[in-house]
Amino acid sequence: MLPYYGMNKIPEHSDRLRLNDQLSIERTNLSNERTFLAYTRTALTFAAAGGSLAYVVDSLAAMVFGWAGIAIGIGTFLFGLIRLRQINRLVKHMADEEDEDGD
Repeated sequence: MLPYYGMNKIPEHSDRLRLNDQLSIERTNLSNERTFLAYTRTALTFAAAGGSLAYVVDSLAAMVFGWAGIAIGIGTFLFGLIRLRQINRLVKHMADEEDEDGD
């Protein structure tokens, strides 16, 4: 059964549901930050591997793969940053709607 099932029928539990909603929002925010940190770690790994390959190995193929690794790292970081902002915006919007419904 869903936690919101019959929410309007049980007014004495409204404070508890609001607390659950607030905690759920906090868990989502923390999860979103963890995911962003994972994207950042992956991006740094790609960029470091690509930079090392381009710097250490002296061949055209190594330079191409090295710069590709750097580009993939930058792209991964930007994707993670965009995703972080999208989820934060969505959670804020949903929390604002929940506040309006609760008042």
